[in-house]
This record gives sequence, structure tokens and C-alpha cells, in this order.
Amino acid sequence: MAELNQVRATLLKVADQISALGSNKSSSETTSSRPPESEATTSSSSSTASNAASEHRRLFNFGKTRHLVTKSKGKQSTKGKGKQPATKFKFVCLADSTTNCPPLSVKEKTDLCNAGLGDTTILLELNDSSVYLHEEVLKTFPKLSDTGGYELLLHQRGGGENGGFHTIKPPLCSLRLKDVCGKAKIYVRPLQRNIPLDSFDDEIPEEENE
Repeated sequence: MAELNQVRATLLKVADQISALGSNKSSSETTSSRPPESEATTSSSSSTASNAASEHRRLFNFGKTRHLVTKSKGKQSTKGKGKQPATKFKFVCLADSTTNCPPLSVKEKTDLCNAGLGDTTILLELNDSSVYLHEEVLKTFPKLSDTGGYELLLHQRGGGENGGFHTIKPPLCSLRLKDVCGKAKIYVRPLQRNIPLDSFDDEIPEEENE
């Protein structure tokens, strides 16, 4: 009986030792299983941070691109508001509505010059406005306003059918004159009434004597 009790006590000790070993193993497995969870958590955090950085970069680049486009458009609109290109034209205003040749002698050229006619150069903006061209011509030769209209001509030297004056047909604008005339002289001839060859001094009224 005593031996049986001793065997039972020995078995209980062995069982306690086995139980203790099982508990230690379970604790060890639990401890060893924690790093993967930590790594997964760290990986998830890194992925979230990466996504946030990508989203920030996308938004930042979008704003920068939009700013550059807006700035570029601003430069274009500013440039579009600048002055239009201009070029110089040589005009010769005639006095006689029936003349068929340009002034050749020194006297003819001098008479026209003294009357505010003859050769001159006009700087014109290149556009398709006939009103603008008409106003600039009258501003340069104000006596044309009393002649009932005028016509613009080119002159071909020599005789025959091609010689003499040739009328420039409408539309009359500076842009078209550049294409048609180039650097040639453009003659302005009154249509209905001749321009009197009075000098500017003759048009100034004399002061009354006190």
C-alpha cells in the first residue's frame, strides 16, 4: 500500500512537470507569434504613409501645373494686348483729278509740297480696317476732304496698255496695301474736284491792324 501511494505521488509530480512544460511552450509560441503581427502593423502603417505621401505629391503637382498654365495664359493675353505691327507707306497726293502722270519736274513737286500735298511717308498699323486707312489719309492730306472723294493708284512707267495709272480696287486697308503695293509709291488722286495749289501761308488769315 505504501508503494502504491509512492507511485501515485511520482505520477502526480510527472503530470505537474508535463503541465508546466506545456504552459511554457504555449507562452513561448504566443511570444514568438507577436513579431509577425507587429511586422504586419508596421507594414500597414508604412503602406498608409506611402499612400498619403503619393496623394500629397499628386495634389501638389496638380496645383503647380495649374499655376504654370495660368501664368502662361496670362503672358499670352498680355502679349495679345500689345501694339499691332506697323509699316511705312510712301504716298503722293495729286492736285488734279484728271492728271494721268505723276509729277516729274521740280516745279510740280515743289508746288504740291507747298500746298501740303506731294510726297510723304505714313506709318500705318497693319489691319483690315478701311475706316482706319481713310482717317489716316485725311489726317495727312486734309484738303482731300473737300474733293468729293479720292482714289488710290499705282503707276506703271512706259507707254502702251500697261503704262500710266492703275486704280487699286476696294477693299482698301493697310494690310492689303502691303500685299499689293509692297514698297511702291501709292498715288492719291481726287475724284470730283481739283485741289487748289495754295500754300499753307496763303491760308493763314492776316492779323487785323490795330
